[in-house]
Amino acid sequence: MTRGAEEKSLWEIVWWHNPNLEYGDESRQQVTAVRRLLEALDRDRGVSCRVVEVWTDAEEKETYNTLFLRHRNRLRKYSGKPVTQVKSRSGNVLLQDVFLACRGGQPMCFFEMRDAANLLEGLRQEGPAFLEAWMEENARSAATSGRDSEQVLVNDFLKARASFGFPGEVQVEVPLHVPPQGGDAFLRTFSEDSQKVVDVVHRRDDGTWDVIEAKRRLNLTAFGQALGYAAWFAKVRNVPDMSVRPVIICRQTDHAVMYACQKYGVKVVLVSRSDSGRA
Repeated sequence: MTRGAEEKSLWEIVWWHNPNLEYGDESRQQVTAVRRLLEALDRDRGVSCRVVEVWTDAEEKETYNTLFLRHRNRLRKYSGKPVTQVKSRSGNVLLQDVFLACRGGQPMCFFEMRDAANLLEGLRQEGPAFLEAWMEENARSAATSGRDSEQVLVNDFLKARASFGFPGEVQVEVPLHVPPQGGDAFLRTFSEDSQKVVDVVHRRDDGTWDVIEAKRRLNLTAFGQALGYAAWFAKVRNVPDMSVRPVIICRQTDHAVMYACQKYGVKVVLVSRSDSGRA
């Protein structure tokens, strides 16, 4: 296998683009330049390039849930921004002229049209090493500026989970998704169009579950999400509600919210930066 063929099997650039939209002169020039760069990458560097036409809101939402939301921590780390960047303030998914770089079929980073020409030109000149260096720079910046992010909170919790009373099997970024089910309207809502993702799921030795929501500060949003995700998890997995315990891991607590958590059976775990805190 040649080097180009090997890289082709590893890397792919996906570009969401609706050719029927009207562009100004400058934007048309950008689109033309990007098309030429993608052709050159495929031809000269063995980097697969695919253009996906954007059509309906439902298709955009499904793509966002499957390729962006499900891999949100990795994409945030290597892209230097959250996946919500491709959503409007009203929550609509806007994939027009968004690019996703995948390695071995796994989404690694994304970028938008304003950055596309520079990144694709660097990739054309230097190969995948250029993109990997850009990703690592974003990861270093994230580690410096986001030392107390929710991803770091989850990592700190996982390192010390046995001491917090969670020694069993764990999964992270667990999607609550099942195929549409007959006449069950509730389960039908969990298509790819409305997929939810649980930060951490812990299975206890007795076969019961902890559904864990991560928030740096304990607040009512975390309280509601913990209860909601626990209920949805029980429904989707077809297990008794009583076998699923809602849990919140956080850095800071709040007395009023803590009272509500205690009243409604939500366990709160205080995770310190040194991994030694507990609630």
